Amino acid sequence: MYKPKLYKPVFIKDAITNMDQNFSCYGTILTLHCSNSPRQKPTILTIDDGTGSLPAVYFDVQQVVTNNIDVGCDVIVYGHVQVYRQDIQFKCDRIKIVKEPDIQTLWINQVLLAKNKDP
Repeated sequence: MYKPKLYKPVFIKDAITNMDQNFSCYGTILTLHCSNSPRQKPTILTIDDGTGSLPAVYFDVQQVVTNNIDVGCDVIVYGHVQVYRQDIQFKCDRIKIVKEPDIQTLWINQVLLAKNKDP
């Protein structure tokens, strides 16, 4: 039976300390390097949420282009933190552009609620 992945909302500083668990993180894109290569090279972006910044890799280049993802966009990334070639990075399963003006307050409340549910 198929069971969908659950992505716990966390701050970037908390995601970095918990490898190989599925998380969702909100942040602003600081840098963006989009690959136009026919080979399956990832788009690499750096996201920052005020608690830390983290490079993220995403292999769906078409979605980045189609959705006009760019530096300065607020996004929620879904995936997990991993080490690749001795560097910590967030491997994205999905990226969602956020356009709601009050998302930062909502996100902080969501993360705090999730923390309080943990034993």
